[in-house]
Amino acid sequence: MNRRLLLLPLVLALALTGCQASPEPQAQTPAVTAEPTPTPEIVEDRAPDGTASRPYAFGTYARTTPESYWDATITEPQADATETVIAENSYNPVKDGWQYVMGRMNTEMNENITDADEGRAGMPTSVQPVFVGSDGQIYDIWNDDNSPAVLTEDWIGTPTVAMKPGVKSTGRFAIQVPTVALAGGQFAVQNEVSGDIIYFGEPQP
Repeated sequence: MNRRLLLLPLVLALALTGCQASPEPQAQTPAVTAEPTPTPEIVEDRAPDGTASRPYAFGTYARTTPESYWDATITEPQADATETVIAENSYNPVKDGWQYVMGRMNTEMNENITDADEGRAGMPTSVQPVFVGSDGQIYDIWNDDNSPAVLTEDWIGTPTVAMKPGVKSTGRFAIQVPTVALAGGQFAVQNEVSGDIIYFGEPQP
């Protein structure tokens, strides 16, 4: 038999094999990138500390300085108290463009008192109520004539006490404040020796 005839089927098979389409490449699955785990937010401790931004609540006793003999607080705050003050005494002064704020000042003697002072007669006058206006000024109980408003059970008339831990004093006060400085202002207590101030209550609306 002719050799070329024998080779023909083999050649045709190879040719058909070469004409077959190459397989389609497989689609690549995109890599999934893991989302980063968010870092937990650290919330600042917002416990009251007597500053203007973190004032003590009215009625909370606190010290103006660590060494003070007296723990102090303010209660019964009243921002629009002019009519009340005038009703108490018609001679209480009030300047044009000003108004009164009122409250009750409370003190309690703490364990800082020394043995030498314990038992002596004293008054908690080293701490005084003030109002810090939105203008940054500190307003106290003294008017232009260097006298406070006359009130029933007023703070300035607090009687002397035998000083020992736990002894309390209380009295009402009135402070003249410019009306424009009232909104945003705060009640506070000032140490008359060091000048330090502790704030009570949120700023006035």
